[in-house]
Amino acid sequence: MIDLIDLFQGVENQPVLPIRYWSQDESRFGLHTITRSVLTALGIKPIRPIQLNYQSFYLYGAVEPQTGDSFFLEFSHL
Repeated sequence: MIDLIDLFQGVENQPVLPIRYWSQDESRFGLHTITRSVLTALGIKPIRPIQLNYQSFYLYGAVEPQTGDSFFLEFSHL
């Protein structure tokens, strides 16, 4: 069994690094295809080709407000 004194021996000699606070956000940007109405005679079901693809991309970003450092990632799919 490891003795706690042996485990923490020398910890006080380690340099203390500053803590950096980051703010993070994520967003998805994209465009749906537009569906519109079609004029037909009464009782006739409108037949119209539609396009059901959705193009989008994801954007992830992190900013450290104190220094202004930032980091961004862009993905076309996940």
